[in-house]
Order: sequence, then C-alpha cells, then structure tokens
Amino acid sequence: MSEDVVVADATAQREPPPEPASVDWFLRNLVALINRKSLGISISLHVSGFIVSGTLISGRQYFEEVGGLVGDSLSDSAELAQQFREYFTEPATLVYGGAEREHPHAQYPSFIHLKDACFFRGGGNEKGFPSSQGVLWRGKLVDVSGYFMGSVSFR
Repeated sequence: MSEDVVVADATAQREPPPEPASVDWFLRNLVALINRKSLGISISLHVSGFIVSGTLISGRQYFEEVGGLVGDSLSDSAELAQQFREYFTEPATLVYGGAEREHPHAQYPSFIHLKDACFFRGGGNEKGFPSSQGVLWRGKLVDVSGYFMGSVSFR
C-alpha cells in the first residue's frame, strides 16, 4: 500500500507538460492571405534541418493540383480518375471554398502549401534532396522554425 501512496505523490508533483510550440504570427497571416486571395509568392522555409523552397500557394490550389496529378496518372480508368479528382477537390471546396463560407482552417491555418518545392540540406549539397525537380508540398506551420521571402535555386 505504501508504494501506491509514493507513486501517487510522485505523479502529483510532476511538472505540467511544456506549452505547444507557437507558430509565427506573420507567417500564419501570410498563409491565410494566400488562402483567401489565391496568390503565389516565392518563399523558403527552414523545416527539421532542411530548407524547403518554392511558391507559397493556397490550400485550395494544392488540393486541386494534387487531385489533378493523381487523376492524370490513372489514365486507364476515366471513372476512377474522376473519383480521385473529386476526392481531392472536396476538401479544397469545404475548407478553402471562398470568403462566404470561410472555414476556420482557412482563417487560422495549421498547414502551409508550396508548389515547385525543392529540398536542400546543409553541407553544401548543390543537388538538393531528394532531387532538383519541384513538387507539391504540404507541411505543418508549427514545424517551420524560420523562413525568408524568395526561392533557393541551383547556380
């Protein structure tokens, strides 16, 4: 019995968990603006030791383009291709459907979306990682530790 009391006392004295990491307010507002206006801005992000560089796009554009890529890859079945396009377009419409139906995820975004994203790591790797070909990319804003306006490119 006395062991139970000791365990309970030790548990009661634990420190509270740390506060969740905060998101840069300016970057979050920039993403929200892009989500509303469907603009494209060159940006480079520091995420988990990598630089992710590309064009900041709206969540709606991201989902529509991913749906198009997946649908285009299913050229053998037009019906299946259309189902996948609709599967990706649905969240684009529900979450990023326009000012008249603005969803909280559009106003207070948790994710950032890039087009033509390239990945670079430290140590002078001129080829990038995994390749120099740009891709569509979605990442959590909370994981961005720094950023600058403009793209990194190969010289």
